[in-house]
Amino acid sequence: MGVSLGQRGIQLSLADVGRYSTVSVLIDGQRVWSAKTAEAKEFGRPGTLLLAWPDALRARLHGTSEFTVVDSESGETLTRRRLRFGTSAAPILVVDSSGRRLSVNKWGRLSASFDGDAEGDIQERVLASTQRVITAVEDLGRPTFIVGGTLLGAIRSGTFLPNDDDVDLAYLSEHSHPADLVLESYAIERDLRVQGFEVLRHSGAHLQILFRLPNGETDHYVDIFTAFFKDGEFFEPIHMQAELPREAIMPLGTVSFAGVDLPAPADPDAWLAACYGPEWRTPDPSFRFRTPKATRRRFYGWFGEHSLFRSLWLDQYAAAAAGTVQPESEQAHRFAERLAPASLIVDVGCGDGADARYFASLGHRVIAFDFVWPAIERARALATDAGVEVDFRVLNVADRRDILGLTVELVAGGVPVNFFLRHSLDGLVDSDRLTILELMRRTMHQDSLGWLTAFGDSAEGFSPVDPMSWHVPLRDQMRLALENDLHLELLHTETAETPYGERVVLESILRRRGAPTS
Repeated sequence: MGVSLGQRGIQLSLADVGRYSTVSVLIDGQRVWSAKTAEAKEFGRPGTLLLAWPDALRARLHGTSEFTVVDSESGETLTRRRLRFGTSAAPILVVDSSGRRLSVNKWGRLSASFDGDAEGDIQERVLASTQRVITAVEDLGRPTFIVGGTLLGAIRSGTFLPNDDDVDLAYLSEHSHPADLVLESYAIERDLRVQGFEVLRHSGAHLQILFRLPNGETDHYVDIFTAFFKDGEFFEPIHMQAELPREAIMPLGTVSFAGVDLPAPADPDAWLAACYGPEWRTPDPSFRFRTPKATRRRFYGWFGEHSLFRSLWLDQYAAAAAGTVQPESEQAHRFAERLAPASLIVDVGCGDGADARYFASLGHRVIAFDFVWPAIERARALATDAGVEVDFRVLNVADRRDILGLTVELVAGGVPVNFFLRHSLDGLVDSDRLTILELMRRTMHQDSLGWLTAFGDSAEGFSPVDPMSWHVPLRDQMRLALENDLHLELLHTETAETPYGERVVLESILRRRGAPTS
């Protein structure tokens, strides 16, 4: 049968799977996706397999273009076909708002790789940023070196991997206890912020430095991982736990990368083999980390996970940004009717800020936060366009330091704080729900109000890895309120059509226990 292309993806035979380990898809000559043929699923006739278009790419398939499938190792063209998706004859464009070419990365998301810049100078910008970050961390007394895909590119070709989309750095800590490692990481984060870097935290051992274009959009980022030795093993979240001797890391050496010398482990080959396996020298654009379960659980227990489902919400808000500006919700109107003039409102999980803008337009002071920074960027821009003032912030409920900082600020303000939670509590894991209720307990006054909108029943398409399908039963809402010295009053129940079927929506008011009720 041979390799073929269709509306659903790439069709293969069992012989194709044995012949080609990895294939890449090009749309009008632009590589957009690579996949292992062994991951193809049975489809149609016996012996026919399908590599289905990944969700992130499928969402961009509108128009007509030439699709090509090549063997990733040899570059041999396996098939070529002109495909139309929908009714448009316009070419399919897989680019961001700045015109940079996008491809599906190892996390299954579309991102701009280092060979995807329309003007061709992204590599120079990234290299300059990398040198700045290395110098900054080294000046804090931590030996810093390139790792991950950055080290892999340096050893293989002396430059960026063509399908890479970030720079990976690590610093070697002298600590080994998780608590000491986390405290050190937070100290480094504070110092980097003082130096003017924009820092995003992914865990207690993983920082990310964001660099922006003049228009404010994210251009690229540099990851910083904590590396350390413990009980005779080398650890480097998010993936590595290996029997790697200290001599493989220290003293640091240098490797040539894009024309400059950058610090690297003493034995780069040993580090790469420990991270990627013995076949690390063979290019594999479809590579994905497969971290052992025991290692994942250890890192989660030691350092937490501050980016749980962030990719899902990034994709959600990216899709929203491409659409029309949404108006405020009906819940926002009903909440506003109960507020005193010029109230202080905290909008938890504000998204692109439609409700926050509405509250501000009524004369209220609004602090609105979300952990998805593109949503906050869009919210700020829309507020500026609307001529309203909202204090939009990137805060992460999974990072208790973020929320404790907000708690201290609100308590010090000394004024009643009102909370607006529209479908934010139901999209959180239990520990993060408790963090929000603790924030409310510590900051709400007797005349404060909290508005809670949440799905009260399970979705037809419930999935433990899709928080948009989650719910909080009324009994759990009442228990959470009671445990945090709050009183919950159910105001309104309705059904709503959602992508997950018809669902029950509960609207409630939260007050301090003992406060007057309506």
